[in-house]
Amino acid sequence: MANKTVMALANRAWRKATINWGMDRKNHRDFCRKNAYVSVIEGTPLCPILNQADADDMVADELEYWGN
Repeated sequence: MANKTVMALANRAWRKATINWGMDRKNHRDFCRKNAYVSVIEGTPLCPILNQADADDMVADELEYWGN
């Protein structure tokens, strides 16, 4: 199995965390892709995304910051 890119891990984490937000499929996909991109670009170098658990934690922290 091929290794996933950091972007793919972040995108999957966003999709899992926001699946029940009531968006249609296209809007949900676009929303997750945009947020994954921002997460990867502006992520902290002290907490790199090495696996899916790291990506899930990063998204959970971000959503906690949002107040959701």
